[in-house]
Amino acid sequence: MHNPMLAHHFTRTQTAKLARRGIFLLRPVALPDYDSAFPFANALEGYEVDDNGTGRVWTRRQVVEAAR
Repeated sequence: MHNPMLAHHFTRTQTAKLARRGIFLLRPVALPDYDSAFPFANALEGYEVDDNGTGRVWTRRQVVEAAR
């Protein structure tokens, strides 16, 4: 895991499984809710991910699914 702050978001087991698959969590990001009048007031939690050299933004659910 590149960002030690993310150690509070996921378990060591989850991050180890991701690392074995070449997936590394880079940083948390806010995913705006464009259905709202204030998109970032109700933002979802997301994560910038290095997926085998490809930069992606995943939701928490997508990260947990990839760690299974």
